[in-house]
Amino acid sequence: MNIFIILSFLLSSTSIYAQSLSLESLKNLFTQNQVLLETVNPGMTKKVTTMGTLNSEKGNCNYRLQSMQTILKIQNDKMIVFAKEKFSPQKSSECIAAGYTTSTDSSLLYFQDKPSLKKDLSDLDLSASDIKTITQTGTIVSLSLQSSDDLMTFQYDLTKPSFKNLILSQGHSFKTSSEDLIDIDIKTIDLKKVLFCDNNDGDNSECSEGDYSDILF
Repeated sequence: MNIFIILSFLLSSTSIYAQSLSLESLKNLFTQNQVLLETVNPGMTKKVTTMGTLNSEKGNCNYRLQSMQTILKIQNDKMIVFAKEKFSPQKSSECIAAGYTTSTDSSLLYFQDKPSLKKDLSDLDLSASDIKTITQTGTIVSLSLQSSDDLMTFQYDLTKPSFKNLILSQGHSFKTSSEDLIDIDIKTIDLKKVLFCDNNDGDNSECSEGDYSDILF
């Protein structure tokens, strides 16, 4: 067999081979990549897309939520993130009956913890009893966790900072994927009419609308 064909086969086999990891091995990987994981800067941007289902007494409404998220400002151990979101319900009788009739756009600011290896390791320890499997394929690490009522899957790209490295999360009623985008100039962001929320936790966050143009100064 041609030597180049053999090498190509070996390289492709290695790249797709999935190996099981222990929790300690995963924590060691995170520790080895600490500098990269904790890297943040104003303008860092990603696109997050969620395909999901809203359950109501009127039936199940399928939707798509796209969010462009940018780090606007870093304050000690916190970051202020700007998100421009578009919520699009499916044009179905179930969505109409549940009150989701049209697409909506929104702009919001919210606080988020600055990436921290210490917090990442702590979160892994807290989730240890729920972790079913940990596998690594190339630079992608996949976690399978069993919550009280759902089997969750998370995929991390270890070549990216923590702000961008969760490339997939999936459960029974949703699938969220993240795409790395180039940094943007934060001075181009329109902050004249946005919601400022405690966090990005939907109904559990208190928000106030206003002009926050001076937040960059």
